[in-house]
Amino acid sequence: MTPINKSNIRAFVKQAGRPFICMPLFRGILACCLAYLLSACGTPPAINGFNAEQWKNDRQGCKNNRTAMIDILNAEKHTLPGTAESDVIALFGKPDRHELRSRNQRFYEYCISPGPECGKAGNAGASSAYEPGMVLRVRFSATNHVTEVTIEKSDK
Repeated sequence: MTPINKSNIRAFVKQAGRPFICMPLFRGILACCLAYLLSACGTPPAINGFNAEQWKNDRQGCKNNRTAMIDILNAEKHTLPGTAESDVIALFGKPDRHELRSRNQRFYEYCISPGPECGKAGNAGASSAYEPGMVLRVRFSATNHVTEVTIEKSDK
């Protein structure tokens, strides 16, 4: 085996010639891949009037704070499709329930109004204009992006 030095490298480059023409192409592809990976690290979408901290602190909707934000969510839910799963978790927090379906589709459910999980203590001060058991349901595709957002009555 010959030792690696400058003269051996120059000789190799002169013999190879053509493969080194592809280096700019390789660098361009590498730059595009890096740009794509960095763009995937987005920020959660801003929802006007939505208090994320208040939402996150009302687990299962037991404090009945989430019901005040239902109109805001209805008006702004069209901005969420295409959002990455990590950004949804950053915005709404850990889901109250999640479900895995075929083809790697996932659903996250966030309780809006107090449900049976809260018990009598959580429902004591509840005076909601919305039906008990309302949930924000977020559907994710196999690529971990939001495909659908609905507000509906929970069947659980």
